[in-house]
Amino acid sequence: MDLKPLAPGVLRAVSYSLFENESHVDWANDESELHQLDREVVLEFEGGRRVFVSWAGNTDASYSGHDDYFVLSIAAESQWTDPPFLSVDMTESPMWRELTGKVVAAEQLESEYYLVCVTSDDAKIFLSSLNDDIIAISKNDPRFLG
Repeated sequence: MDLKPLAPGVLRAVSYSLFENESHVDWANDESELHQLDREVVLEFEGGRRVFVSWAGNTDASYSGHDDYFVLSIAAESQWTDPPFLSVDMTESPMWRELTGKVVAAEQLESEYYLVCVTSDDAKIFLSSLNDDIIAISKNDPRFLG
């Protein structure tokens, strides 16, 4: 997985790009410790750099026989060609407010979940595909969620 788009920087804004089926949730006020999206998370850094985090089908030949695995997609452009049904500002949400306005860095964790941890000096968020066609966002390591 290429973490270059997630180079360290000041995180200025976060939004969730949603499909219609997930637009009924009040994401910006949701205090749960796990969000699961069908589309993507958009991270905007100081200077306007944007990073799109989503899920993708595994195309890694080293996993032959496991081509049903899903992985994280981290890119400077959205993998989706159609516009989102709804974009929700998550910058001040309970899930993201501890990271916004701070320098964050990303670290790939060894895991079958294709797990990345976005951290500041005092907070962290885990981004994962959970080996499914979703993007999971959590305050706790999803390898240990019940």
